[in-house]
Amino acid sequence: MFTLNTFKKKIISVGLIGSITLSLPFTVFASSYDIDYEFKYELQGSTRSFSGSNIKLTTNSSAESCDICQSFWTASLYRDNSWPIGDDFIGEAQMSRYTSDSTDWSNVGSGNYYTKFKKATDGIVVKGTGTIKN
Repeated sequence: MFTLNTFKKKIISVGLIGSITLSLPFTVFASSYDIDYEFKYELQGSTRSFSGSNIKLTTNSSAESCDICQSFWTASLYRDNSWPIGDDFIGEAQMSRYTSDSTDWSNVGSGNYYTKFKKATDGIVVKGTGTIKN
Protein backbone atom coordinates (compact mmCIF):
# COMPACT_ATOMS: atom_id res chain seq x y z
CA MET A 1 0.00 0.00 0.00
CA PHE A 2 1.29 3.44 -0.93
CA THR A 3 1.04 5.98 1.89
CA LEU A 4 2.20 9.53 2.38
CA ASN A 5 4.86 8.29 4.84
CA THR A 6 6.27 5.81 2.26
CA PHE A 7 6.29 8.58 -0.34
CA LYS A 8 8.28 10.90 2.00
CA LYS A 9 10.85 8.16 2.66
CA LYS A 10 11.34 7.59 -1.07
CA ILE A 11 11.75 11.33 -1.72
CA ILE A 12 14.32 11.61 1.10
CA SER A 13 16.22 8.55 -0.21
CA VAL A 14 16.34 9.93 -3.75
CA GLY A 15 17.43 13.34 -2.41
CA LEU A 16 20.25 11.83 -0.34
CA ILE A 17 21.51 9.71 -3.24
CA GLY A 18 21.40 12.77 -5.52
CA SER A 19 23.30 14.86 -2.96
CA ILE A 20 25.99 12.21 -2.54
CA THR A 21 26.32 11.79 -6.31
CA LEU A 22 26.64 15.56 -6.86
CA SER A 23 29.31 15.97 -4.18
CA LEU A 24 31.52 13.11 -5.41
CA PRO A 25 33.19 14.98 -8.31
CA PHE A 26 34.37 17.73 -5.96
CA THR A 27 35.79 15.26 -3.44
CA VAL A 28 37.33 12.82 -5.91
CA PHE A 29 39.18 15.43 -7.98
CA ALA A 30 40.57 17.59 -5.16
CA SER A 31 44.31 17.27 -4.54
CA SER A 32 46.04 18.13 -1.28
CA TYR A 33 49.69 17.65 -0.35
CA ASP A 34 51.41 18.25 2.99
CA ILE A 35 54.81 19.91 2.68
CA ASP A 36 57.84 20.34 4.94
CA TYR A 37 60.54 22.82 3.98
CA GLU A 38 63.85 24.18 5.17
CA PHE A 39 66.00 26.47 3.05
CA LYS A 40 68.72 29.08 3.34
CA TYR A 41 68.32 30.64 -0.10
CA GLU A 42 66.19 28.64 -2.57
CA LEU A 43 64.21 25.40 -2.63
CA GLN A 44 62.34 23.73 -5.51
CA GLY A 45 59.43 21.52 -4.51
CA SER A 46 58.32 18.24 -6.05
CA THR A 47 56.09 18.23 -9.12
CA ARG A 48 52.53 17.45 -8.10
CA SER A 49 49.37 16.78 -10.09
CA PHE A 50 46.31 19.02 -9.69
CA SER A 51 42.97 18.54 -11.40
CA GLY A 52 41.17 21.72 -10.32
CA SER A 53 41.45 25.26 -11.59
CA ASN A 54 42.79 26.99 -8.44
CA ILE A 55 45.82 26.19 -6.26
CA LYS A 56 46.22 27.37 -2.67
CA LEU A 57 49.47 27.37 -0.70
CA THR A 58 49.30 27.60 3.10
CA THR A 59 52.52 27.85 5.14
CA ASN A 60 53.56 28.08 8.78
CA SER A 61 57.15 29.33 8.84
CA SER A 62 59.74 30.09 11.46
CA ALA A 63 63.20 31.64 11.29
CA GLU A 64 65.82 33.07 13.59
CA SER A 65 65.20 36.73 14.36
CA CYS A 66 67.33 39.18 12.41
CA ASP A 67 67.26 42.98 12.61
CA ILE A 68 68.45 43.55 9.04
CA CYS A 69 66.52 40.66 7.37
CA GLN A 70 63.40 40.91 5.28
CA SER A 71 60.30 39.56 7.04
CA PHE A 72 59.14 37.63 3.98
CA TRP A 73 60.22 35.07 1.41
CA THR A 74 58.83 34.46 -2.09
CA ALA A 75 56.79 31.46 -3.22
CA SER A 76 56.52 30.97 -6.99
CA LEU A 77 54.29 28.52 -8.85
CA TYR A 78 55.26 26.87 -12.16
CA ARG A 79 53.41 24.55 -14.55
CA ASP A 80 55.72 21.61 -15.31
CA ASN A 81 55.53 21.08 -19.08
CA SER A 82 56.93 18.11 -20.98
CA TRP A 83 60.30 18.47 -22.67
CA PRO A 84 61.12 20.34 -24.98
CA ILE A 85 58.51 22.91 -23.94
CA GLY A 86 59.73 25.13 -21.12
CA ASP A 87 57.87 25.42 -17.84
CA ASP A 88 55.29 28.19 -17.40
CA PHE A 89 55.69 30.74 -14.64
CA ILE A 90 52.23 31.19 -13.07
CA GLY A 91 52.90 33.77 -10.38
CA GLU A 92 54.52 34.55 -7.06
CA ALA A 93 53.55 35.73 -3.60
CA GLN A 94 55.37 37.03 -0.55
CA MET A 95 55.06 34.71 2.47
CA SER A 96 55.87 35.52 6.10
CA ARG A 97 59.12 34.16 7.58
CA TYR A 98 57.70 34.11 11.10
CA THR A 99 53.99 33.20 11.01
CA SER A 100 51.26 31.40 9.09
CA ASP A 101 50.40 32.71 5.65
CA SER A 102 48.53 31.68 2.51
CA THR A 103 48.12 32.61 -1.12
CA ASP A 104 45.91 31.51 -4.01
CA TRP A 105 46.62 31.18 -7.71
CA SER A 106 43.31 31.30 -9.62
CA ASN A 107 42.30 29.84 -12.99
CA VAL A 108 45.53 27.88 -13.49
CA GLY A 109 43.80 24.77 -14.89
CA SER A 110 44.62 21.14 -14.24
CA GLY A 111 48.15 19.84 -14.76
CA ASN A 112 51.47 19.23 -13.08
CA TYR A 113 52.86 22.05 -10.93
CA TYR A 114 55.79 22.75 -8.63
CA THR A 115 56.79 25.57 -6.30
CA LYS A 116 60.03 27.43 -5.80
CA PHE A 117 60.73 29.10 -2.46
CA LYS A 118 63.34 31.86 -2.47
CA LYS A 119 64.63 34.42 0.02
CA ALA A 120 67.40 36.94 0.50
CA THR A 121 70.94 35.62 0.97
CA ASP A 122 71.17 36.68 4.61
CA GLY A 123 72.36 33.34 6.03
CA ILE A 124 69.14 32.72 7.97
CA VAL A 125 67.33 29.39 7.53
CA VAL A 126 63.54 29.42 7.08
CA LYS A 127 61.71 26.21 7.92
CA GLY A 128 58.13 25.17 8.25
CA THR A 129 55.19 23.06 7.20
CA GLY A 130 52.15 23.65 5.07
CA THR A 131 49.77 22.38 2.41
CA ILE A 132 49.34 22.94 -1.28
CA LYS A 133 45.93 22.03 -2.62
CA ASN A 134 43.15 22.79 -5.03
